[in-house]
Amino acid sequence: MNRLPGGNTTSVRPGRWTPPQRLFFWCALAAGLAWSATVLCASDGWSLDDELSHYLRSRSVWQNPILLLDTWTRVGRNLFHVLPAPFGLTATRLWTLGFAGLAVGLTALLAARLGARRAWLAPLVLCFQPWFVELSWGVLTQTPFMLALVAGVLGIAGNRLILAGLCFGALPLIRHEGIALTGLWIAILAGRTLVISRHDWRRALIAAIMTAAPIIACNLSTWVFLGELPLRVFLSAKPTEIYGHGTLWHFIPISILPAGVFTLALSAVGLPSVCRNWKATWPLIFFPAYFILHSLIYWRGLFASGGYYHFLMPMAPGLAVAALFGADALLDAPARAAGRTGIALLSGAVLQGLLMVHLWRDGHPHFTLIRDPIDRAIDAALDWQKKERPRAAAVVCHHIYAAWREDWIETPARRRLDATPISELPPGCVVLWEEKYSDLTGLPLDALKSDPAWRECTTFGGGSVRVFEKIR
Repeated sequence: MNRLPGGNTTSVRPGRWTPPQRLFFWCALAAGLAWSATVLCASDGWSLDDELSHYLRSRSVWQNPILLLDTWTRVGRNLFHVLPAPFGLTATRLWTLGFAGLAVGLTALLAARLGARRAWLAPLVLCFQPWFVELSWGVLTQTPFMLALVAGVLGIAGNRLILAGLCFGALPLIRHEGIALTGLWIAILAGRTLVISRHDWRRALIAAIMTAAPIIACNLSTWVFLGELPLRVFLSAKPTEIYGHGTLWHFIPISILPAGVFTLALSAVGLPSVCRNWKATWPLIFFPAYFILHSLIYWRGLFASGGYYHFLMPMAPGLAVAALFGADALLDAPARAAGRTGIALLSGAVLQGLLMVHLWRDGHPHFTLIRDPIDRAIDAALDWQKKERPRAAAVVCHHIYAAWREDWIETPARRRLDATPISELPPGCVVLWEEKYSDLTGLPLDALKSDPAWRECTTFGGGSVRVFEKIR
């Protein structure tokens, strides 16, 4: 029989892991997080511009506390990042990565509870999923959502319903579509209580109350302080048409490389074991439900979904658990070829996270995140403004990179300035038009070029960024 170091097919729970198994788990976890930290520190860019928006929003909470309740950047995500934000983007990213490490530990606990005998291999099949390496440290919604989701599923598996309720109640505060998983949890809780354990209805009722508590608290607070009701976002299924829509199977091809071919192969091998053990493993249903949910949302073009694979990264723990069952199936098989296949797939699961093929561009290897060329054009435009128009009445640019570079704190005054129509901006104001967001956010190029009050001063990045000055 083929085994990895410390292999023991009778060991299930972490408390029963042998010393070599515990050592392997912690060393593999440290190696996985160290690799993500390396990618973090070596990257001069970001996966999505939303990361800078989220970071600046949390950074600005300390000067403008009402931003904590901002619906667009999500209350739950804001609370998650608000403490480290004053210490800079890198510190906030490292904070996020630390909680991603906690999610890996919870995934190992979940796998062990569900019956995976080699749950101590969890860092190999989770930390090196390519989208985990790319997104586990981003100041985005993925890591806090992943953490709450895996903690909630672990709560169900361990019959800790109140803990599960809190976790599932937090999901819609981190990502809006989390409300669907919250609804699924409530349905399961009600069915479990009515059919299986009627005598336990008091604990189920408390769990339901704890599920609702974060959602109610968020909506009441936002209503009191902002006069807004976050739940209204679900009444506007198509707030914009700019993100389009796709096929029902859109996410299948675009998720293969980010999830990892070897992870998916191990998960496929483990799926029969998961299904056979369905009485224990059924809580994993939340992970495929999340995939189906996003597929339906993008298929119908709902809720401003751009169809990005990034949104599916919180599925990573579910794939990892299935992969651990796959590793057990191969390494326990009597055929030597199966054991060798298991070791090869586990090795590949690590290699895929080191190669990061999904980030390669133009056929050339890339192992880090690089800045969009438009960011460098904005750099040049801001440098020009500081040299040529240092006393500008105001500087306006709707690309979040400019706000991040200049550390524009989102005070009420700054928000009013960004929302001011171009016709009402003061003389001497400088506007940096850029091709990515300006036309969509109230700074249309045609209006700037046709209005005699505005003069085009210079361009950068082949015209992707244009500098205008209001002369009267």
